[in-house]
Amino acid sequence: REGIPIRVWEWPGNTMDMTVIEQVKQDLIGWKLGRVIQVADRGFSSEKNLRILQQTGGHYIIGERMHAGKKDVEEALSKRGRFQVIRENLHV
Repeated sequence: REGIPIRVWEWPGNTMDMTVIEQVKQDLIGWKLGRVIQVADRGFSSEKNLRILQQTGGHYIIGERMHAGKKDVEEALSKRGRFQVIRENLHV
């Protein structure tokens, strides 16, 4: 209830990223938690996975290449002052 991880999933290294987001979402449906924030790396940032994560008001943190040219990336980068440069290629 205070932000402690409730579960960590892991799969064999040859598992396709596109299949696991839907499985995780299905696993969480019956738990009746008030709010879940899913965290994933950039390998999961396909449009289909983002739609699945957003279903039923889902919240998520997902890695994204900032030079990808996507609309969301451009929007995030336009909000100056909210990011800190950690390294030349890492802004948080």
